[in-house]
Amino acid sequence: MDSAVAVVAVTLMAYALVDRRLRQTPISGALVFTAAGLLASEQVAGLITSSVGGHGVGAVLELTLAIVLFTDAMGAGLGPWATESPLPGRLLGIGFPLTIAVGWVLASALFPRLGLWEAALLAAILAPTDSALGLPVINNQRVPPLIRHALNVEGGLNDGLALPFVTIFLALAQEEEKTAGRGHAVSVFLRALVASGAIGVALGAGGALALRWSMNRGWSSRPWQSVALLATATLAYALADLIDGSGFIAAWAAGLVAGLIARESLAAAQQMPRDVAQLGVSVSFVLFGALFLAA
Repeated sequence: MDSAVAVVAVTLMAYALVDRRLRQTPISGALVFTAAGLLASEQVAGLITSSVGGHGVGAVLELTLAIVLFTDAMGAGLGPWATESPLPGRLLGIGFPLTIAVGWVLASALFPRLGLWEAALLAAILAPTDSALGLPVINNQRVPPLIRHALNVEGGLNDGLALPFVTIFLALAQEEEKTAGRGHAVSVFLRALVASGAIGVALGAGGALALRWSMNRGWSSRPWQSVALLATATLAYALADLIDGSGFIAAWAAGLVAGLIARESLAAAQQMPRDVAQLGVSVSFVLFGALFLAA
């Protein structure tokens, strides 16, 4: 475990020294961190072994994903993207569902052994783009601002939009394979989508309104406003998980609603949650690279 921590720390430090320089190249942070993980893996250098997964790493990665979903959704909610251009709306409202549909057809054709809903699940999992992987394009000043902005918004919202499809298709696939009883999909829909979404909306709205009320009276400082946003994401995830719902859907819904309510008032407070999310994603890529060969 100590060697794994050392590898992650050294990789983060090394990347921090050349981050700005690498932005001008096709080499992304995700590529660097995954490569570092592969080199440190048990099969190569032996510095990160498969046993690291038993030290609560899974829970940390899940919480990281919840914070990423929250910050991405909140950032998209804060931006006036709907009035700037219809392009993000077309990407999410037309392009994204069509991507799932085409992926569904291709998965069924390429993998005939998959069931109907298993093919749909595969398509829904592969449909979202990862904003971390697309950063070189989004940050490239040679790309027209309209395209960069649309890709940034789409990358922030498509993960959350894919979650309901993934959740329902997974439940239907389990019913199809007889690994879950009849009515399982309805139960999942109610807990993971309806109940978890309601938890996220309530906490996102309540947290944003409470913070805005406190800020208007000068009762809260910026660092603790950032902490409150992190706490909102974590609480939404935890409460939804308690009811066997989807903590990820709850966190995404909380971020989206908080962004819509707060508008620009909480823009500055988002910086620390974004930094925490970025740090978590970077560590996740190192661990992914390290454990990939052992899978």
